Amino acid sequence: MSTLHSHSATWRDLDDDFDIGVRLGEGGGGSVHEATQRSLRRVVAIKRLHGMKDADAVRRFHDEATIMGRVAHPNIVPVLMHGRIEGLPVLVMERIEGLDLARVMGRLAERQGARTVGALRHALGAEALPWPDSAAWWKVAAALVAQIARALDHAHRCGVLHRDIKPGNVLIARSGAALLTDFGVARWIE
Repeated sequence: MSTLHSHSATWRDLDDDFDIGVRLGEGGGGSVHEATQRSLRRVVAIKRLHGMKDADAVRRFHDEATIMGRVAHPNIVPVLMHGRIEGLPVLVMERIEGLDLARVMGRLAERQGARTVGALRHALGAEALPWPDSAAWWKVAAALVAQIARALDHAHRCGVLHRDIKPGNVLIARSGAALLTDFGVARWIE
């Protein structure tokens, strides 16, 4: 029996509970969309992969759900559930208001290299960042890196190696928190 069918019991049909909205981002094999979960009246993010047909891809996606479900940490985007929508496996995650670090860096570069908390507030569309306007840019950067380092340390202690740390996989929330996401190529540490 193929993996696709052997995991069918774990892939609940979620079509009736979620309305898929705007695309928030796209990567090599999939996309993340904002969605509304009708039963709980909440906004979430849904990661779904394109053309998810073969059993090996379904197994890897199931592994990502399992890994993200086990590495709960304040600086890791939480996975709330997984299932199928329109026949394709999805991860339902907490919707983080903010931008990935790659976009934040791009917006800061558009402001001719502005390295101020005010420029960061503008890039994120956030008013209540936890740093004063007078904070040095390097102190803010160090605080964000420290948050991601704590998330990675936690993942390692849980036996998980992320393997894809890059600005596009770090979300900067409008609260100023840095959150690690996308454990798609993560592996268990032996």
